[in-house]
Amino acid sequence: MNLTTDSLKYYFEINKRLTSEFDTDWTPLWNYCEMTSMLIKGHSWTFLMKGGLENRKLIYRNWKNSEQNSKNDLGIFSLKNIKIDEKEVSISLNELFEIQNLLKSDLTINRTEKIILDGVRYELTDFKTERKYEWKLDEEMNSNLKQLIEKITAHNNGYK
Repeated sequence: MNLTTDSLKYYFEINKRLTSEFDTDWTPLWNYCEMTSMLIKGHSWTFLMKGGLENRKLIYRNWKNSEQNSKNDLGIFSLKNIKIDEKEVSISLNELFEIQNLLKSDLTINRTEKIILDGVRYELTDFKTERKYEWKLDEEMNSNLKQLIEKITAHNNGYK
């Protein structure tokens, strides 16, 4: 069925399209995704490699609710009309090594006692080590994680 009133199903379908479904010839090394819980927008950056570092690419994906069917405002979500823009963005070897070194560093989430009703859900996945980090507030990130996210999100070619 292409229509749903289940906003969680819609949310997770968008998240799946932002963070997966890449050419199987390419191996994902890491993925970072930001998505609003109120279904307004979402972004992801995925680093893929084929063979060695000479065959590498950073894929930026962008989703905005404003580009979707107006029925979303009524709580009727069309799974077939989800539109994800995708761009390959450049990343130098030096920038890649900086990101890889930060991925190997001490990355921690310091949970707070705050209640978040809406906002942004952040998710970082390191496929090499099979580590996954999820948080909702910037203040929950340690300094290494903040640095890492700043380096990753700098690569959006103005599409944000």
